[in-house]
Amino acid sequence: MYESSTGPGCCLAGDLLAENFDDATAGDFTLIDDDSGALWSVQNQRFFSGPFSLYYGVPGEWTTNTGSTNSGQAISSPITIPLGSEWVVLTFAVWADVIGGGGPFGGENSFSVQVLEGNTLKSVWTLGDDEQQWNVESVELDEYKGKTIQLYFETNMPPIGNAEGIYVDSIKLTNTCKGPPVIINP
Repeated sequence: MYESSTGPGCCLAGDLLAENFDDATAGDFTLIDDDSGALWSVQNQRFFSGPFSLYYGVPGEWTTNTGSTNSGQAISSPITIPLGSEWVVLTFAVWADVIGGGGPFGGENSFSVQVLEGNTLKSVWTLGDDEQQWNVESVELDEYKGKTIQLYFETNMPPIGNAEGIYVDSIKLTNTCKGPPVIINP
């Protein structure tokens, strides 16, 4: 075990959140949908660390097109980031098949990660290309040291095309601590 030696505000390094959905539940996440038929759910259609991942779309039909604009959120439980953290990093794996850019049919597909701190919701990552392959994304969240936050994985899909949807897996929020580590129990 390692502990920071910086005195007040020190922290223990490690994962503040680790969710791979492999118990077939949403774990530390609350799933919110708009009753359109597309929603966040735990599925085994595609996964990064198997056998399950978090999916946004119509389960069983594997599409985001419900005939109307749809949206949903997967929201983490509150997470307190130690004040003594040196680096705070969110990592997650994402697989995306969405129709982006609006195109001639209008509308804009979006998938983003946002952080809620107090009453402020701030976007920290937005999907660029839908590569239809797993990519591991990394976002520094150092500005939230000493604060309690919630992570929002948010989608907004217009009724165009027949995209499969979004899969998210292996979500981790990790912190490291200031100062050299001191070995407590080797």
